[in-house]
Amino acid sequence: MPKENAEQKEQKKSRFSTKTIIIILLAINMLVGGSVAGYFIMKSPANAEPEPPKLTSAELGEMLINLADPSGLHYLRFTAVMAYPEENKELAEELAEKKHIIKHTVITLLRTKKLQDVQPPDSIEKVQREMTEAINKKLEHGKITRIYFTEYLTQ
Repeated sequence: MPKENAEQKEQKKSRFSTKTIIIILLAINMLVGGSVAGYFIMKSPANAEPEPPKLTSAELGEMLINLADPSGLHYLRFTAVMAYPEENKELAEELAEKKHIIKHTVITLLRTKKLQDVQPPDSIEKVQREMTEAINKKLEHGKITRIYFTEYLTQ
């Protein structure tokens, strides 16, 4: 019996039992693992906002268009640039090849407009959208993203 008492005393002297040490190590492991996993999940590209594509432009040139007013005295003169994704080389070639078709499409669209349709400042956005949509219908290898006016004059 003296041996049992010595072993029992030795076990009572140690502060932590083997079970307690294992539980503490598992808790620390889970805390560190969770922190590392959280860091990589928050840093992942899926949560990041995608970069907008780099744009390049193609000149549409200067155009003078008679508006659809009964008097026939009103016109719109503008210079425009078409913006499209830089990496789309096929679209760049198509825009160059179809420049005459694009200009015809724009002229046909704007000839139906009256002065009050193109003159107010807020109508410029609408004209840009309509031109972009009309041009994109004629394209096969991509789409332009926007039209920018570098000059816009009505009379």
